[in-house]
Amino acid sequence: MRPLKLVMQAFGSYGNRTEIDFEKPDQNLFLITGNTGSGKTTIFDAIVFALYGEASSNANKKNGAELQSQFVEIGTEPFVSLTFSEKNGTEIDFYTVKRIPRHVRPLKRGSGEKMVSEEVSLTMPDGSEYPAKETDAKLMEIVGLTKEQFMQVAMIAQGEFMELLRAKSDDKKMIFRKLFHTGLYEEIKNEFAVRKKEKQAEIDQIRMRCIAEISRTELPEGLEQTAFLKEKKKELEKSKDFSVTVLEQFLEKLELLCEELSKRTKEAKKTVEKRSQERDHARDAAAKASQLLKSFVQLEDAEKTLQSLKGQEEAITEQQELAVRVEDAWEVQAVYQRLLDCKKMLEKLRSDLQEQTEQLPNLMEDTKLCIQNTKDAKHQQEEEVAAFTKVEEKVKKAMEVFTKMEAAGQDVIQKEKAVQNAEEKERALKAKKEQLEKQQEAWRERSQQLAQSEKNLALWQAKQKDFGLLETEFSRAEQTEKEYKTQKQTTEKRRLAYRAASLEFEEKNAVYEQKRKIFLNAQAGFLAQELKEGCPCPVCGSTEHPSPCKLEKEHQNLTKEMIEELARRSNDVFQMKEGTLYPLLHALEAAGSLLEEKQKNAGESFEHLRSRAKEVLDLEEIRADFLEQMKGEFLHQSKKMEAEGRQLQKEVNEYQMLLSALTKAEKQKEQFQEKLEQSAKETADAKTALERSRVMLESLEGSKDYQNQQEAQAAYAKADTAKKEKDVLVMRAEERLQKAQEQENRAQTLIAKYKKEIPQQMEEQKIRQQAYLEILEEKHFPETAWMELTGTYTKTQVQKWKQDAQNHGRQKAAAESLINSARAAIGEQPKPVLEELEKTSEAAEAAWKESQRVLEQWQEIWRIDQKVCQALKPQMEERSEVMHQYEKINGLYQLLSGNRKNSRMDIETYVQRHYLEQILEAANQRFQDMSAGQFELRMCDIDKAGTGKNRGLDLMVYSAVTGKVREVRTLSGGESFMAALSLALGMADQIQESSAAINLDMMFIDEGFGSLDEHSRDQAVKVLQNMAEGEKLIGIISHVTELKQEIEDQLIVTKDDQGSHTRWQIS
Repeated sequence: MRPLKLVMQAFGSYGNRTEIDFEKPDQNLFLITGNTGSGKTTIFDAIVFALYGEASSNANKKNGAELQSQFVEIGTEPFVSLTFSEKNGTEIDFYTVKRIPRHVRPLKRGSGEKMVSEEVSLTMPDGSEYPAKETDAKLMEIVGLTKEQFMQVAMIAQGEFMELLRAKSDDKKMIFRKLFHTGLYEEIKNEFAVRKKEKQAEIDQIRMRCIAEISRTELPEGLEQTAFLKEKKKELEKSKDFSVTVLEQFLEKLELLCEELSKRTKEAKKTVEKRSQERDHARDAAAKASQLLKSFVQLEDAEKTLQSLKGQEEAITEQQELAVRVEDAWEVQAVYQRLLDCKKMLEKLRSDLQEQTEQLPNLMEDTKLCIQNTKDAKHQQEEEVAAFTKVEEKVKKAMEVFTKMEAAGQDVIQKEKAVQNAEEKERALKAKKEQLEKQQEAWRERSQQLAQSEKNLALWQAKQKDFGLLETEFSRAEQTEKEYKTQKQTTEKRRLAYRAASLEFEEKNAVYEQKRKIFLNAQAGFLAQELKEGCPCPVCGSTEHPSPCKLEKEHQNLTKEMIEELARRSNDVFQMKEGTLYPLLHALEAAGSLLEEKQKNAGESFEHLRSRAKEVLDLEEIRADFLEQMKGEFLHQSKKMEAEGRQLQKEVNEYQMLLSALTKAEKQKEQFQEKLEQSAKETADAKTALERSRVMLESLEGSKDYQNQQEAQAAYAKADTAKKEKDVLVMRAEERLQKAQEQENRAQTLIAKYKKEIPQQMEEQKIRQQAYLEILEEKHFPETAWMELTGTYTKTQVQKWKQDAQNHGRQKAAAESLINSARAAIGEQPKPVLEELEKTSEAAEAAWKESQRVLEQWQEIWRIDQKVCQALKPQMEERSEVMHQYEKINGLYQLLSGNRKNSRMDIETYVQRHYLEQILEAANQRFQDMSAGQFELRMCDIDKAGTGKNRGLDLMVYSAVTGKVREVRTLSGGESFMAALSLALGMADQIQESSAAINLDMMFIDEGFGSLDEHSRDQAVKVLQNMAEGEKLIGIISHVTELKQEIEDQLIVTKDDQGSHTRWQIS
C-alpha cells in the first residue's frame, strides 16, 4: 500500500480544501516540517482516519465531531479522501477512499444545527463503488493490517516506541500479543488450567465417594481385622489428603473381613436350619395334641346336645299334626274366597249395564247439539278473519311509513349534530392553530438566543481537550522534573563514589610508584651482592667486576619477600583501577549523559508547558513557583470549566429540543391547515345532506293512514283480538263435539261388552260353587270348622312349625355325626396335657428366632462391607487413571505457564522471543549503522530470563567499547532515540513480514531527531535513505533545522488564522 494523493477539507487544523500529492517528491525520503502545532501530525491522522475511521495515537484518540475544523464555517462539509496504490502480482491497483466524519451542519430549513453521521465510500480499481456497509472490512482486507499494526508499521512516534524500548517483559507481552496474535498460546495455557482444575475436581469427587463408602462400613467387635480397620477408617475420615497407601491397606483388610463374615454367615445358616427343625417338631407335637383335645371336647358337647333333642320329640310330633289340619283349612278358605269374588263381579256387571243403557239417549242428543254449534262458530270465524286481513294490510303499510319517518327524523337529527360538530371542530382547529403559531414564535425567539450554543459547546470541548492535554503535559513535566532531580542525586552519588575511589587509587598508586622506584634503584645493589669473580654478570656478561654497585644503607633491609609483596600490591592497584575505578567512571559518564538528557527534556517540557499555559489558561504572568501556580490554576479552571460545560450542555440540549419542537410544530401547522380545509368541506356536505333528509321527511308525512303508530297498533290489536275470540269459540265448540262423540261411543261399547260378559260370569259362579262343596267333602270339614281354624291360626305359624321340625331333625343328625367323627378321631388315645407341649413349642420358636436374628445380622454386615469393597475397587482404578491424566495435564500446564523452579517464562513469552529475535536482527542492522558499530540490542539471556520474575522480553544493550552488557535505561537520550528508532523499524519489518502478502510502501517518523548529535543524526538519516532507495515512501515529521539541510524534498506546513496549509519544496 502506497499513498498517492491526500485531500482534506474542514479536517482538524485544515480548514479549506488541501491536496497533498505524494508523487511530487523526486526521492522517497522527504521531510514534513513546520512549527509546533502547525498540523504536521494531522496529515498522518488523516491517512489513518481515511483507512480506519479513527485518527489517533495511543495517548490522544480523536474521532467524530472532534475532527471537524474550527477554521471554516460550520456549513463546510468535512472529509478526507485518500488515493493509494496496492500491488496485485505484477499489476498495480488504484483505490480511492473518502470518509466524512461525524459532524455538525446547519439545518436546511430555519435556523439551528444538526449532527450528521459518518459516511464512507470506496472506489474500486474498475471504477465501481464498494457497498458502504462492507467498506471497513474491505479496507482491512486490502491493507492487510489492523489499526494497531498499521500504527506500529506506518507511524513511528517517539514517545510510543521509546515506551516499547524501556517496557518491561509483561508490557511487551501485551503489545506483541496484539501485533503477532500470540494470544492463542495464552488460551492454550488457560485451557490446560481449566482441564487441570477439572481433573483435580474429579480426584476430589473420587476421594469424597471413597470416604462416603468407607463411612458406611460395619466393623463388628471380636474379629481379627476390626481394630486395624477402625483405626484406618478414622484416619481416612479425618485426613484432608488422599492417602492411597492407607486406602489400599484398608481395602486389603476389608476383603479379609468380608471373607471372615462370609464364614460366620454360613455357620449361622446351619444353626438356623437346626433350630428350624427343632421348632417344627415341637410345633407338630403341640398341634396334634391340640387337635386331639378338640375331639374330646366335641364328643362331650355332641352327646349333651343329642340327649336334649330326644326330650323334645313328642311335642314336635303333636305340633306337626296340627299344622296339617290348619293347612287344609287354609286351602278351603282360598276356594271359598274365589267363589265370593265371582259373585261380586257378576253383581257389578249387571249394575254397570243398567247405568250405561239409561245414559245413552241423552248422550246422543248432546252430540247433535254440538255439531250445530260448531258449524255456527266456524261461520262467524270466517267473517272475522276476512275483516282482520284488511286491517292487517292497512296497518302494515302504515307501520312501514312510520318506520321510514322515524329513520328520516333520526337522520335529520344526526345530520344537524354533524353540522354542529363540524362547525365546532373547525372553530377548535382554528384556535389550536393560532395557539401553535404563538408557541412557534416564542420557540423561535428562544432558539435565536441559543443559536450559537452548539458552536460554543464545541469551542468549550476543544478548550476542555486543550485543558486535558495541558494537565497531561503538566503531569509529564512534574514527572520529568522528578526524574531530573532523582537522576541528579544519582549522578552526584556516582560522582562522589568515583571521587572517593579515585582518591584512594591516587594514594595507593603514589605509594606504588615510590616503592617501584625504590625497587628499581635497589635492583642493581641486589644484583651486585650476588656477583662472584669469574662468573658472568647477568646484566652485562662480564666476568670481571671492578666497580660493583653499592646498596644504600636505607635499602639494605629489603628482602625478596618484601619485593614480592610490593609486586602483589602493585597488581592490586591495577586491579582496583580496572575493576573499580573504570566501572565507576563509565557509570558516572552514563549518569551524566542521562542527567543531561533529563535536564534538556525538563527544560523543553517546562518551556512548552509555559507556552501552552499562557495560551490555554490566559495567564498574564508566569511566577517563579510555576508548578504551584499551575496546580492552583488547574483547580480553579477545572471547577469553572465544569460549570461552563454543564450550562453549555444544558443550552445545547434546550436548543436541540427547540429545533425538534419547531420542526414538529411546522408539521403540526400544516396538518392543522389540512384539517381545517377538510373540516370546512365536511360542514358543507353535512348541511346539504341535512336539507335532503328534511325534504324526505315532509314527503312521508303526507302519505300516512293513521295519525301515529299507537293508533295503527291499536286498530291492529282490536282486529286481532276479535279474530282470536272467534278462534277460541270454534276451538271450544270442536272440543265439546269431540267429547260428546267420545262419550256416546264409549257408552255403546260398554253396553255391548257387559251383555257379553254377564252370561260368562254366571257360568263361572256355578263352577266355583261346585269346587267349594267338593273340597269341604274332601277335607272332611264342616263349614264352621275350617272357619274356626283359619280364624285361630295364621299361615306364618304353620310355616314356623314346619321349620322347627326341620331344624330339630338337622340338629339331631349333626349331633350323631359329631359323636361318630370324634370317636373315630380319638380311637384308643388318652386325653392329652396341652400346657406342657405348648411351653416346649414356644421355647423352640424363641431359639429359632434368635438364630435367625444372628444370621440376619451377619448377612447385613457382610452385605454392606462386601458392597463397599465392590465400590472401592473401581473407584481406586478410576482414581489411578484420572491421577495419571492429571499428572500429564499438570506437567504440561506447569511447563506452559512457567511455574517450574528457576523457569518463570511461559510459552507465550517463549514464542514471542522468536519474534523479538527477528525484530532485533533487523533492528541491530540499523542500530549498528547509527552508532558506528558501538551498540547492539540483545535479549535477556534465556538462562536468566526465567529466574525469579519473568524477564523473557527484557532488552539489554551490548557495548563494543567495554565488551559488556548493560540495561537500555542507561543509554543517553540520543542513544535511546537511535535504539528505539532501530527497534521500531525492525518491528515494522517483522509485522509486515508476518502479515502475509502485505506491501506497505510507506512510513512516517514523528520527531525525536532533536536529541541526536550531528554524527548520530547523519547516521540515522543514512539508514533511512538506504531504506528509501527501494519503493518505500518515508516521511520524517520534524522541526529540526539541520534536517532541512540534509533532506532536500520537503513538505512545508504552515498555519495562520485560516488554518493549516501545505506546499512542496522540491530540490
